[in-house]
Amino acid sequence: MLSVRTVEGNHIGPEGIEDSYVFAPGARLEVVDVDGGRQDLERPVKQRTWIRVSYPDPLRAPCDGKGGPVEALVAGVNVDDEGLVLKASVIGNLDIVLERRQAGSLKPVKRAFGDGDEPCL
Repeated sequence: MLSVRTVEGNHIGPEGIEDSYVFAPGARLEVVDVDGGRQDLERPVKQRTWIRVSYPDPLRAPCDGKGGPVEALVAGVNVDDEGLVLKASVIGNLDIVLERRQAGSLKPVKRAFGDGDEPCL
């Protein structure tokens, strides 16, 4: 559970983001896919579950590299045969894909992360 939010911690960067910022209070979760997961992690992956996380309240959303709140993202959770979550990033345990609105629906897009200097909590 997220008890203290920091500007630095609330940004999604090239090294990831802590899970507690992704699964912030008020976020809406929807399982959207399951696949075989990544094969470059510390232990063999049994499966990866992809969860769409949307943020109705931009004040509770994590921020992208430019300092703006993320409307939605898709988080991949890799688990092993024992059901343990495997570390997939330098920071946090998730594979992250940002989404943007395009023609009335959310579409996954790859975005470059920069060092945004605008505060975003």
